[in-house]
Amino acid sequence: MVGPEYEARVPAVPSVIKQLFDLVTEGKDSGEVSKSEQKRVTIHLESGWSARIEWRVPERYSALIYKGACQLDLRAAELDGPVTTIFAVAYKSEIEIIVPPGVRVELGGFGTSGEVDGDPGPNAPIIVVRGFAHKGSIEARTSPSHP
Repeated sequence: MVGPEYEARVPAVPSVIKQLFDLVTEGKDSGEVSKSEQKRVTIHLESGWSARIEWRVPERYSALIYKGACQLDLRAAELDGPVTTIFAVAYKSEIEIIVPPGVRVELGGFGTSGEVDGDPGPNAPIIVVRGFAHKGSIEARTSPSHP
């Protein structure tokens, strides 16, 4: 598809994404998360978000970022299960996932990369990242201590 038909459809895509985000987040504040709260979805449109606090991460978590940045710091997080799956979508955005040493990370998808150090033991928690990045990136890395 090229030409006028393509140009007519492309400007509509961001408005459709915004409508979807507004529908999903209607009546919800996606700001700070307390340790006792458990968010399943983080959606941000043209903004940034950082989780650098103690928080509970469910077994299935989604992060959708459109023209922004997101940092998921899991060093002080409490994981609900032995396997945590993070679905990440970054459109013209960056998503950074920070894990403590000794956690096994499995990356898959399009536009994902990782630099994870440490030797996970046989009972180490597993973080599975399934991502799609278009004109952006999704990165998982290890960092030894919480700031």
